[in-house]
Formats: sequence, structure tokens, C-alpha cells
Amino acid sequence: MNPLFNLFKEKFKGKGVPALIDRENGDTFISAANIYTSVVDRSRELKKKGFKEGDVLIDKPCGREAIINFLVCQYFNAIYFPMNDQEFEKVLNSTGQKSNEKTKDIYTLEGRQGTYNFDFLENGKSYALILQTSGTYQKKMVGLTAEGLLFQLEGHEKILKEYPHEHKLSLLPKFHCFGLILDLLVGTLGGAYITLYEKGRLSPKAMREVLDADEIDFITGVPKQLEILIRMAEDPQNSDLKETFKKITFYAGGAPVNEGLERRAREVFRDLIIGYGLTEAGPGIMMNHKVLPGVEVKFINDCLHFRSPSTGDYPEKVIVDGWVKTNDIFSPDTPRRPLGRSDDFAKSDSGLLHHSTQIEETLDKRFGVNAYILTGTHGKHALLEECEQAQEAIKFLKKAFPEMVNIVVINKSEVLPLLQENPGKSAKDVLKKRYLAG
Repeated sequence: MNPLFNLFKEKFKGKGVPALIDRENGDTFISAANIYTSVVDRSRELKKKGFKEGDVLIDKPCGREAIINFLVCQYFNAIYFPMNDQEFEKVLNSTGQKSNEKTKDIYTLEGRQGTYNFDFLENGKSYALILQTSGTYQKKMVGLTAEGLLFQLEGHEKILKEYPHEHKLSLLPKFHCFGLILDLLVGTLGGAYITLYEKGRLSPKAMREVLDADEIDFITGVPKQLEILIRMAEDPQNSDLKETFKKITFYAGGAPVNEGLERRAREVFRDLIIGYGLTEAGPGIMMNHKVLPGVEVKFINDCLHFRSPSTGDYPEKVIVDGWVKTNDIFSPDTPRRPLGRSDDFAKSDSGLLHHSTQIEETLDKRFGVNAYILTGTHGKHALLEECEQAQEAIKFLKKAFPEMVNIVVINKSEVLPLLQENPGKSAKDVLKKRYLAG
């Protein structure tokens, strides 16, 4: 058993709090003792099927099941690997690879499914969790150790002491599996009740019912959910909800919170906590623009680099003098805020960085051009829909952004059919595949 499981056992065995209230499965109340019993029972079942230390349990996460399976893996000193349906099938179809020292036995709850090579994992480390991430540069798997996760837990707990709470509502979508796990682990130290509501039916009526029934004083979610709740509170018809939010702290993570959204949130909620990090960091780096205890950061050309005991392992990991580059650009002012990925910026002739949306807005206002600034293999590209001032816009771009690799005028009539053929995908992703392929 690793230190994470020992902490869990100490806080949960035979106790009523912390507890989960699962709003996705019949409003089920699960005490700390019930969770502990479920973990022990499932561990026995998996042991009969051959599950052992160092093996990998793969699963499609869903609220409490993800939490239970994660803790089962800590009981064995094994690895939990939650994933979506597509990734789940991909891993299952890739089992049976040629064995080497990095090969792991893969299990589902039904039993052993084969083997899989995790070449990026380092020998001698006790891994607890593997996450699939879109990544700083590309989609990849990231391995996180039990010691690293415990470091993250302790760092979050130190800061969250400033925001005491008893009843937490987790709106985190199920693909934010680590957020759900961290919610529970932080709760082990604070003794909070945790309501799981991952589908997040965020209607005013549903929110009133949950907030009142569970006496919520703390909410965790992503910025999109934060904006939805703010819009509810700003609606004059929901004045009672606005009064309720004034008693609640909101913790936003998973994506940057822009300055405007932060200002509105602070007017609506009692307190706002903004988390910043990435999975490769294990995953926290900052909270409310303050660096987490034990983490170091520095900025090179406004790009954040970090050093952390919880840094994960992943394919093609590059560390220079102990520093990991995040590829995230931050504002030069204080407090420094994440503005976006470096791929989203282009350097002007004056050396300043401009976000792609700023460039697109400028082209629209000055020339009436619908433009798409894209990042290709060799740098920045501009696609301009044909119009009367397209050539003037090209002259502007060549002068203002001399590093622009390629500027192309595209047929406006082609754009809509392409988007209709690819529902659910962003215009930039569709156009990049069509015009920048290869």
C-alpha cells in the first residue's frame, strides 16, 4: 500500500465524513465508511482475478466509480488509467504487444485483457495514475506518481485552508477525472461532504434544488460552468439564486479564466479561486495567481516554465536544467495571467505578441475580411475569405507580421459546406485540415 492509501484508510475507515452524495445515481448518500468498504471489496475481487502491484486498471470514469477504482489501485500499489470510450477501445485493441521492461498487464473490472507497453514510464518509480491529455504540444499519456499526487494534495490543502467549507458541489465533467479524485482527497483532510453532479444540468431550478438540499458552500467546476452560473445570477428573475451564490466559494480550473469573467465572478460569489496547471505538472502550478508551495516558476519571453516534485512522465519529455516549458503565454503585468498557448500568438514587426483572435478582429474591422490565423508545421498561416479588400489585408499582414509563413485567399463558398460536413469541430480545425494538410 502506498502513502495515498494509508491516508485514505486513516480518514475513511469506520467514519461518516467525508461523504459523497451522488446526484447522478439516485441521490445516493455514501459515507466514508461505505467508500472504504467498497474499495476493500473490489480489491478482493480483483485480487482473485490476478490483479497485483504494478498492473494497470483501465476504466471509463464515472463519478464515484472513478474514485473507488483509483483508491483500489492505491491499495495494490498499482496504476489507474481512466479514459473515454474511444481511448478505451484503442488500448484494448493494442494489447498483446511485444513484452519489454515497460510492459504492464492491463485489467478491466472483468479481468486481465492483455499487455501494453508504456515506454515513457521510468523504472523504479511508483506510479499511481496515467492520464490521457491533449497536452502542451500534442495528445499523449502522462504518468503521475503516488508521491507526486500526495505533494499536490498537501499543496492544495495548505491554500484551501483559507477557504473553509463543509459541503462541496463538484460540477466537474467526468473527463476531468483527476479533478474529481483531487476533490475527494482534499476532502479527506477537510472532512467535507462532496456532492457529485458531473452531468451538470445547470438550470436555475436544478441549481436551487441541489444548493438548498445539500447546503452547498463551495463549488468546483470549469470556466464554462462558471460563466453559466454567473449569467443565471445576472438574470433579474433569479435574484434569490444571486443571494445564495453570495454565500458560496467557486473554484475554477481546467482552462484559463479571463479578466472579465474573473471580475464578474467576484461580484457574484463570496470568493473565487482560480487554479492553473497542466496534466504534465501533476497538475497544479498556481492558485489565485500564487505559485503552489514547493513549485518554482520562471518566465522566458512571457512563456511559463516550472519545476515541481509532482512533474509527470510522458513521451518526448524535455527538461532543460530541471525546467519544463509549458507553452503557455502569460500577461507581462502583475498578477500574471495565462493568455493562451504560444501557438495562439504571432509576433509583430515590433516584436510584440498578438493573439490570433486579435489579428482576426483587426482584419475584420479594417478590411471587412473574415480571416483565420492558423498554426501549421512551419509557423503561422493566414486564410482570408475572398472579398474586395483581400489584397489590402495581405499587404497589411506582410508588413505587420513578417514572420507569417503563408497567406492564402480562399473561396468563401467552400467554407460553409466544409463546416457542415464536420459538425462538432471548430472552423479552424476544419480549415487547417483542408488547407494546411502536409
